[in-house]
Amino acid sequence: MSSPDNSQLNRAQRLWALVPVKGFGEGKQRLAGVLNAGEREALCRAMLGDVLDALCGHPRVDQVLLVSDDLAVAQIAHQRAILCWTEADLAARGLNAAVNAAARRLQGDGVATLMVVHGDLPELDIDAVERLVSHHDMQPSPAVTVAPDRHGEGSNIVMASPPAAIAFQFGPRSFQQHSAPVAGVAVTAFFCQDSCADIDTPADLQDLIRRRPADKHSLDYLLRSGIAARLAGDERETASRGQQ
Repeated sequence: MSSPDNSQLNRAQRLWALVPVKGFGEGKQRLAGVLNAGEREALCRAMLGDVLDALCGHPRVDQVLLVSDDLAVAQIAHQRAILCWTEADLAARGLNAAVNAAARRLQGDGVATLMVVHGDLPELDIDAVERLVSHHDMQPSPAVTVAPDRHGEGSNIVMASPPAAIAFQFGPRSFQQHSAPVAGVAVTAFFCQDSCADIDTPADLQDLIRRRPADKHSLDYLLRSGIAARLAGDERETASRGQQ
């Protein structure tokens, strides 16, 4: 995996995007009732592909950084010519510790803004990234912008200028944690609805299939694999039982 390299850090200092990624085999356990282990792994890969398409394709994102201990994630980083740091690289253990360690390192090397993006946002696109970045740029620095999940509980994207302006605290009720007032920091929420919707439950999958976003690896996988048809059948069966 790629280790931190000051020659790489000093090239582009405006905006970096960081995507923390669990091992593909560990993700989306809440979908175990409708997807087997192989399907969950394939879906995680597809969703990460959608997120990276949006970030790598945006001209205002100077560098994309993956944080993961999964060799398969490191291979994806190599294929896309982006960075991948491990927890060992950052001398950190666990999601929040690794993200905060990366934020401190990047801030120390002069990066102005860090955008932490979860890898399960299959409808994220370049337009949504542009709207988020433009909103954030309008705030006086130091600034934090949080894009919550649809329930107003989690934080799907967090932007911080400078990168360590706040302590990242992903987990239950992270939106409340990240959007809490901080002395001297402009903290705002940014609601991007479907574009920033994450996938955690079977209902989230069904919503994604119904919306049919164009040119998305995730939707393509769900359709090609037969999962979309299977979930549609389960939904019709549930509705039929409810009418009996």
